[in-house]
Amino acid sequence: MPRRRFQRGSLVTKCNRRYGVYREDVLQSNGTFARKLRWVRLGVVTDQSERAAWKQFQPFLDAVNEAAEVEPRIGITLAVFVEEWRRDVAVNLKAGTVRVAESNLRAHILPKLGTLTLTEINTKVVQSFVAHLAQGGRSKKTVLNVLATLSSIMRTARDWEYACGSFRLSALTLPRDGVKKGATKLQ
Repeated sequence: MPRRRFQRGSLVTKCNRRYGVYREDVLQSNGTFARKLRWVRLGVVTDQSERAAWKQFQPFLDAVNEAAEVEPRIGITLAVFVEEWRRDVAVNLKAGTVRVAESNLRAHILPKLGTLTLTEINTKVVQSFVAHLAQGGRSKKTVLNVLATLSSIMRTARDWEYACGSFRLSALTLPRDGVKKGATKLQ
């Protein structure tokens, strides 16, 4: 978790232009934070006073200082978050949507990924999960449905300011369409 710091920022003049400079904490995919230097172009020195530049720069400082007050929640497992999701989100969904989500959670997601923390669920882990589903004889459509449920839950966790790993469906290699194991072709 990053140290909570109040940012005062600074004004820098380069090439007859004013810039506001501050640092921002950025959550990395491994769950740690990196402090990044940010520069905001404020305008030409001859067109604006220093006081006006500070006034223009203040909303950026307010945003970063407000974000520092909100501590992201780290270390929660997927199974624990799913209980919170069931209590606060699933009750507002249609019955059919909840039935499909619960089936995907019970049969696929929680047995394989439930013990992992939200920050550990990244593209590599999800690709391994896809391979596990494909080896179990699941069709591409089933894999996509399970991934849609997982993606929705992870998106909710991110929106609720939990520290989460990230994955993109476009970065995953999905199983091919075709005949499932044990199925026979009709002629």
